[in-house]
Order: sequence, then structure tokens, then C-alpha cells
Amino acid sequence: MSAIYVDNLTFGYPSSSDNIFKNVTFQIDTDLKLGFIGKNGRGKTTFLNLLLGQYKYQGTITSSVQFDYFPYPFNDPTRFTHRCKFSKDDFTQNGFRTNTI
Repeated sequence: MSAIYVDNLTFGYPSSSDNIFKNVTFQIDTDLKLGFIGKNGRGKTTFLNLLLGQYKYQGTITSSVQFDYFPYPFNDPTRFTHRCKFSKDDFTQNGFRTNTI
């Protein structure tokens, strides 16, 4: 079983006097599909950045898997854009005209 092990993790941003994580210990089975949910500013992105080694922290994070972070950067925005071939004349007040196309 592959897993992510977090042991006694403590982290806080240098600009803050409060820790985001303090003495946190848990393990995640990587065979599961998981998502992080929570209110804004609660540490979801910070935790993912800790997994990626972006910040210095106290404690240990060990894993036999490699991490990726979404959203992925992309250089060609046309790959993610779909253009429709409709004009404003193709619409009526209630939707498409019936004789379109």
C-alpha cells in the first residue's frame, strides 16, 4: 500500500505569529481518490505546497509517490478555448431561432 505519512507537522508563514499546522500527524492511503475541502484560508493549498517541498516546515512528510499540483500551467490558451460560430442574430429573446443552421 502506498501512503503519505505526516508526522508532527508544524508550519506557519514567517509573516504570521500563528501556525497553520501544529503537531499534526496522519496518514493517507494513496490508493484512494481524495479531495481537500474547506473554507478559504484554512491551509488546503499550503498543505499541497508542503507536499511539493515549496516551504520549510518542522516534522516529517514521507511518501513513495510523486506529487503534482493542479491547475497546471499552459502556454497555448487556444487549446482550452472553444469558439462558437453563432452571431447575435442567431438568438431570440427565448433562445435560438428555429431556422438556425
